Amino acid sequence: MVSLDCPTACCISPGKREEGNSEVYVTNFIFDIYTNDDVSLALTIAQKISDLFESAIPCFANSVTFEGLFVSAYESESDLANTYCFTTVIQFSMGMGK
Repeated sequence: MVSLDCPTACCISPGKREEGNSEVYVTNFIFDIYTNDDVSLALTIAQKISDLFESAIPCFANSVTFEGLFVSAYESESDLANTYCFTTVIQFSMGMGK
């Protein structure tokens, strides 16, 4: 039996090079947010994730750009008892300048 004492988020997604521009790598991060049947908390966490990563993120190296774009958000099924799952998807793009 899994116990969720605090909200949990996980994400898994492969990425790829952008079509037409091989210097940009794009990947979707899929955040599955699990709470103890607390819809409001899950939606608050999803909004914070979106706010945190939406738009340009300050460069972490001289020749790299890093941007986030909100893609989707939706309620997801969970096989866990008394558990609510909400999913939000953020697309990240990392460009390597010359």
